[in-house]
Amino acid sequence: MAPGFNLYNLNMNGNLFSQGLGMFSGNSMGFGGLTGFGGPSIFTNCYGEINYDAAAGYGVANAIIGVAGQAYAAHQANKEPEINYTQEIYNINKEIKTKTDTKLELTNEINELQSSLTNINEHHDVKEKYEAWQNAAEENKAELEKEYKDAKQKAEREINAQIKAKNEQIEKLNSEIKALEAERERYQAEINKKILDKADRGALQRAGKDCLEQKYNEQNPATERQLSRAFFEFNKAKNITDKRTYAKKIIEMYDSNLQLENANSSNKRGYEIVQKWLKANP
Repeated sequence: MAPGFNLYNLNMNGNLFSQGLGMFSGNSMGFGGLTGFGGPSIFTNCYGEINYDAAAGYGVANAIIGVAGQAYAAHQANKEPEINYTQEIYNINKEIKTKTDTKLELTNEINELQSSLTNINEHHDVKEKYEAWQNAAEENKAELEKEYKDAKQKAEREINAQIKAKNEQIEKLNSEIKALEAERERYQAEINKKILDKADRGALQRAGKDCLEQKYNEQNPATERQLSRAFFEFNKAKNITDKRTYAKKIIEMYDSNLQLENANSSNKRGYEIVQKWLKANP
């Protein structure tokens, strides 16, 4: 009775296992599973019997693939997000404009307060006291003068406190704008680097370094390969003297051949970056 029971369990388990692996069987795939047209699958022999070792191996492979997938997903989740430098610069410019507009408003308010100090007798808390003193009878003048002066001093203190607070706000805004400008400069440097890398175009697209010894003009226009070499040398230059030399060569090459502007969009953008750099580092 025991053997019969074991065979029954094996058949039952085999059927269930076969159903679980049905997608790899000849019947399920219609083209003989993974091994041939109408033949046995990778999990059965030629009689259709299950190869448990192969199936187990496939399970291990699946487990490995699953772990690799999880590792890749974790890597992607932990990877630093790529910065859109152009968008960041756009956002920074908006923020700088907002702060600059606020500075202008504060400056106008300070000018109005300064004007109030100059014309303190027209101040709403002072004017009535001033006029009462000016028009008072002689016996009341001394007392009304004191009231006027007290009101005047109080108004001046309040106005000067407002001016001080607004100047402090402007100083804070100046500091914030300066920090934003420095951040924008860093982002712009990253954009410039990418543009100059594209203008270089890679080792297979560069002329030999000896091309930098030539003089370029309309009679001897530079090729794109020669311009790529100049960009490459500019990018990797370690000191400002060499960088300036290659920057001038880029300008000379680019100006010698009008076709270079149309040949590659990075040519013109790189040329403009180098122009600005050379202007800042004459």
